[in-house]
This record gives sequence, structure tokens and C-alpha cells, in this order.
Amino acid sequence: GRDNLEELVSSLTLEEKIGQLIMAKVLEEPSGRPSDRTKQLIQRLKVGSVIFYSFPDPDKTTIFTNELQQWAKKSSTGIPVLVGSDLEYGPRANVGGDASLLPHQMGLAATGNPEFARTAAAITAEEGRAMGIHWNFAPSADLNTNPENPVIGVRSFGSSPDEVSKFVEAAVRGYQENGMIATLKHYPGHGDTSTDSHYGLPKVTYGREKLGHHLAPFQAGIDAGADAVMTAHILVEAIDTSYPATTSKQVIEGLLRKQQSFEGVIVTDAMNMGAIEDSLGKVNAAVKA
Repeated sequence: GRDNLEELVSSLTLEEKIGQLIMAKVLEEPSGRPSDRTKQLIQRLKVGSVIFYSFPDPDKTTIFTNELQQWAKKSSTGIPVLVGSDLEYGPRANVGGDASLLPHQMGLAATGNPEFARTAAAITAEEGRAMGIHWNFAPSADLNTNPENPVIGVRSFGSSPDEVSKFVEAAVRGYQENGMIATLKHYPGHGDTSTDSHYGLPKVTYGREKLGHHLAPFQAGIDAGADAVMTAHILVEAIDTSYPATTSKQVIEGLLRKQQSFEGVIVTDAMNMGAIEDSLGKVNAAVKA
């Protein structure tokens, strides 16, 4: 219960608390086993969560995630690690072998039936949880409104706020009813950019009204019970002309927490992306975030 959680948090040292706030990218050995560096991250730096990008097959993934949990059990906190991955189009996005491959979000939306998004999410959640993955960085709630966009495209359910909202809601329910954390991304909307934030800092210059269209699918996902929201490394000039959303108090506190009443976990996009590296530097930006 909540009391136990608060007791646990208050028993942690400052170093352990900071560790719990950090998600590290884990790289496996060629054999598919987690590397010794990963063990150090969990036991020495006390990281609370990990993300992985590629595994050869479901069996190796399961062995790997179990090993991580054994290490976490023996760390000073004993808190299990949360294992995350970008399973945007099914587990096959990052796991080879027999993991299911499903259509990209735009493909699901082309059917016109949000139930398919719910089913795809349910399949992803069941397979993911069976392999020890708890946290999915999906669905993308971005509106694909800029044809010059080099980074969202087929990852989006489409360009209409109403349509995208319906599919986002269905996907969130499909993940979370089956025990997987859903993450709405990339807040407050990466769809109308012409720069890829992996390589540079995109700016959106539209006003409040258009911003409202981009926020609508996030609201639908929040109302459907999404446990997490991921921030975008973009400058939203209508809200904050100085700081990218990931490090902006106006965007996080003002918009997401207050205006959209989100009370769950907020996670940054990767801190080694160009948008952050070139503007604030990842160390500085991590502290700001």
C-alpha cells in the first residue's frame, strides 16, 4: 500500500533516491547476457529502471530480465528494476525471433477501428510482461501534421485530434489492462516539427489554439489512465521561449501537471539526443529535468 511506499522512500539515502530517478540503457554481451557494467549500474549506482533496444529472441530476453532482477534484489535498496523498451509496433520492435510484429500506429489507424489498437496493445503487453518488460514507451500521441517531419510519420495515429485521441485511448487501455505501463509521448506534441530532435533542437512557433489540438490526444490518454508521459526535446514557443519541454517548468508544471491534471510518472526522452546535447548538455539538462 501507499504507507509502505512512503516508508520505503523515506528509508532511502539521497544517493539511492537519485538512482531510482535514473533510467540507464543496457547493452547485452554478444551471448545475450547482461554485461558487468549493467550489474554495476544496478548495484553501485542504484538505477531504478533500464531500457533496452535489441535482443535476439524472447528466451534470451527473459533470462536477461530475470538476471537484472536478481542483481536488483541484492542491491542496497532491494527494489526491483523497472524494465522498459520502445515496443511501438509490438515486441518485434526490439526483440527478434518469435516476438509478434504488429502494424505501426498509422497502419492501425488506417483501419478506422480503435479496437484494433487496443488488441495490438494487449498482445504487446502480454508478450512483453511474459519476457519481464513492464514499461512501454508507447503510444505516440503526436499529431502527424507536418509533411516535412523526419521523425514521427508512421509512428503517429494520424493528423486529426479527434481520431488520434480515440486510438490513443484504446491503446492505453490495451496496455494497462494487461499489466504494462503505457507512456504518452512526445509531450506536448512532436508532430509539427521539421527537425529530428535526435540531431537538433526543433522549435514549434504556433499559438495556443493550435497547441490545444496537439494536447487533445494527451488529455485522452491521461483520462484513459496512462501511468506515464514522456517529454519532447522541443522548444514550444507559446509556453517557454528559453527551455525545451523536457527541462521547462512552464511545460511540465504549468501545462502537464496543472492544466492537464496529470499525476503519474514523467520521463524524459533520451538525454543523449542532439537537441539536449547541443543546447544544455546532458548533465546540466538531467539536473534541470
